[in-house]
Amino acid sequence: FSLNRCPSSTGCIANGTNSSSSTVALYSTDDGQSWNLATLPAGISYNYFDGCPTSTVCLAEGTNSSSSTVPLYSTDDGQSWNLATLPSGISFNSYESCRSSTVCLAEGTNSSSSSVLLYSTDNGQSWNLATLPSGISFNSYAYLCPSSTFCIASGTNSSGSTVLLYSTDDSESWNLATFPSGISFNSYYNCPSSTFCLAYGINSSGSTVLLYSTNDGQSWNLTTSTSGVLASSYACYSTTCAFAGANATSWNIGSLAQPQGAPNITLIAPSTGPSSGGTTVTITGSNFSGATTVNFGLTPATSFVVNSDTSITAVAPSGIGTVDISVITPYGTSATVSSDQFSYVNYTPISPIRVCDTRPASGTSVISNQCNNGTAGNNGPLGQGETINVNVAGAGPGGTLDNIPANATAVVANVTVTNTTQAGGFLTVYPTGQPQPNTSVMNFGPNESLANLVQVGIGTNGDISIYNFNGSTDVIVDIEGYVAPVANPTTTGLFVPLSPTRVCDTRSPSGTSIISNQCNNGTAGNNGPLGQGETINVNVAGTGPGGTLDNIPANATAVVANVTVTNTTQAGGFLTVYPSNLTSVPNASNLNFGPNQSVPNRVIVPIDPTTGDISIYNFNGSTDVIVDVNGYFTGSNATTGYTFSAIAPTRVCDTRSPSGTSIISNQCNNGTAGNNGPLGQGETISVQVANIDNIPANTVAVVLNVTTTNTTNNGGFFTVYPTPTSSTSPPNASDLNWSANETVANMVVVKVGNNNSISVYNAIGSADLIIDVMGYYTN
Repeated sequence: FSLNRCPSSTGCIANGTNSSSSTVALYSTDDGQSWNLATLPAGISYNYFDGCPTSTVCLAEGTNSSSSTVPLYSTDDGQSWNLATLPSGISFNSYESCRSSTVCLAEGTNSSSSSVLLYSTDNGQSWNLATLPSGISFNSYAYLCPSSTFCIASGTNSSGSTVLLYSTDDSESWNLATFPSGISFNSYYNCPSSTFCLAYGINSSGSTVLLYSTNDGQSWNLTTSTSGVLASSYACYSTTCAFAGANATSWNIGSLAQPQGAPNITLIAPSTGPSSGGTTVTITGSNFSGATTVNFGLTPATSFVVNSDTSITAVAPSGIGTVDISVITPYGTSATVSSDQFSYVNYTPISPIRVCDTRPASGTSVISNQCNNGTAGNNGPLGQGETINVNVAGAGPGGTLDNIPANATAVVANVTVTNTTQAGGFLTVYPTGQPQPNTSVMNFGPNESLANLVQVGIGTNGDISIYNFNGSTDVIVDIEGYVAPVANPTTTGLFVPLSPTRVCDTRSPSGTSIISNQCNNGTAGNNGPLGQGETINVNVAGTGPGGTLDNIPANATAVVANVTVTNTTQAGGFLTVYPSNLTSVPNASNLNFGPNQSVPNRVIVPIDPTTGDISIYNFNGSTDVIVDVNGYFTGSNATTGYTFSAIAPTRVCDTRSPSGTSIISNQCNNGTAGNNGPLGQGETISVQVANIDNIPANTVAVVLNVTTTNTTNNGGFFTVYPTPTSSTSPPNASDLNWSANETVANMVVVKVGNNNSISVYNAIGSADLIIDVMGYYTN
């Protein structure tokens, strides 16, 4: 008696010997307490048990009345055995192994007494002949499978020479391997790793040579051995191999370190670019040495440079949609992985659409939407430490509202808080599914209504996540545009950054601080503050007064501007900024304010294609309005422009001294160049924003959330602009306004200047500065 296996929880199989000393098959159905003789086909005796490839099928070998070996199978835990089906004219030699849960291998003999390879796709119940190349026979006991998809074996050709075969379909069909010119296959091979195999060959002089393969035996190459020494034997330990020469009396520890494997891509940056091509992409990974080709989909890169074994810089060709980048070397092609995907994207501006408002729907002022319908507990304010996921793309409730496609990579949204309850509150907005970053997009105290524009990557299920740090607050989200792959090559929707230019200021000119412009010259009644329920049209493109100032072309699709209110008179005021060709004011807001405030907010708004204008509507009271333009998105036939790549928000500057985990050490608190401590009145700080963290060196503009805190004076403001090559006065513009003891944030889209840096100028008093990068634009 010898126990073989218990293939199930109720059945066991064993071998026994009867009184005639013949082997018999036994089974037990009571955990081995009692055993019974298994039933065999008539005229078949039992040899031995081979194994159970699955929990329901077991294999064995027997002998028929002609003393030939036959394959058996059982589907009832060895209680009864059946004859497996063989191809006509084929006899069975021995069972070998099961390559997978569906494919098993065995060897047989044909009518010419030659060895043949058999395979089964039903776990040994029926067998088929493997397909060999014409004129090739199979050698027995001579195959192995180095990976889950490849097998190699030896055969014999019509001249009686040994040949090497490979299979890519679990041994169902075989092909001849490729050898160097003048080299034939000899014998004895193995695979030290799943990607590296060694074998012996014979050269034209009849000498033994050593061969290697890095593609599971499909093609072979000559190893480089010591001059004048021919390999006769080898051994491999881990990733290093040693060999002996034909005339050597001792081992030569050789130059046969395994050849590099196939290239592997782990990161590309940026991962997006314009459909017109030209984006410089840094590819990070391994085994890049000797790269011969870099492809974007099926199209070769315009050019590429192998920086090292782990880095390649490639220039993207023109293209559409999302493609996989591949690197090709003499050792293989990089596998397709999620980290190699590059998207040809453009920005699409839309009229503002509200997709989230946690306030209960009431009349027409607060519309019903995904954030006030009670789904997933989202009804009511966002509590302390809580996170809400807001759908903005695809077929979900937000994507249905704003028609943003499911493959969009980033969204531009105006986020507003109201009904706030605590001091020291702030929101963090980030792609759903990513770790919550140590950054903020908006800071608030009790009983405030504040807004800030965010440009953020879209995460899992087409959602963005909003986290509330302290107290409770209602949250409102208005979508203003999105970044998505394009279906056809186009130059529409590329970003062009500009140095800040003031195109509108309703305050009357005074000295040099308030210059004459279209909004204070009395034209079209725009002189003076914007009254309750009034709308002002501001030209920003073309040959009108604003377009002349900022050089935005007439066919631009959208403008990036900082809109500021000051001299406000009423609580509950807000501005709505929208394209002038709309017939009604959208149910959205861009900027919220109370009396006697100066509040800014960034807007990205479509431009009326006929006039080059945007419209600004004031809901309540009166207020002066200031508009500073710092970029635009291109129309058709553009000759230049850049695309956006979103990143997890990253803090690059915080002038506060580090304390615990809440304030991290960074370039703005290390004391270098006097940057430690608040930014004083009239001072300027330069902050590096490119060629650091995940922001590439070829960045032309960055999307920032700029925050100030620990402010000391009323009427303070920051101006953010490209760092000049030499000292100059800051532009006549503002990006962030505050009063004493306020903590205020605003999004800034700014061109990168000298030394990969931007400059921040503080006009009045002193204030700490915090900068979080949310994304960047590259060519």
